Amino acid sequence: INSIWTDSSDELWVLTYWGVYRVNTQDVNDFERFNFTSLYSGNSAHTLRGNAWNDIYFTGSTGDIWHFNGNTFYLISSVESTNYSSLNVSGNTISCVGENWANARGSVIIMNAQ
Repeated sequence: INSIWTDSSDELWVLTYWGVYRVNTQDVNDFERFNFTSLYSGNSAHTLRGNAWNDIYFTGSTGDIWHFNGNTFYLISSVESTNYSSLNVSGNTISCVGENWANARGSVIIMNAQ
């Protein structure tokens, strides 16, 4: 498990190397797996945050920022050679912090979600 996030007492979102899981907190055997390995294959996803169950973001070792709109994940930004280790989502503002492994410098991105 790389990251967890919730917006209610009924479900918990769990980010792992193999996918994102929406878990019913009342019955942990009741879960849904969103497989993003075809999009994010071979890379490590680090952080999952959001505003609501249909407005979730995750990022990781490739500099990609992904958004889940309640139906599917899609790429919204990519910064080559950047390993994002932290993510914050507040309304329409997304903030990521990490390191650019090509030049060993810190990297910060603050953007408005569309």
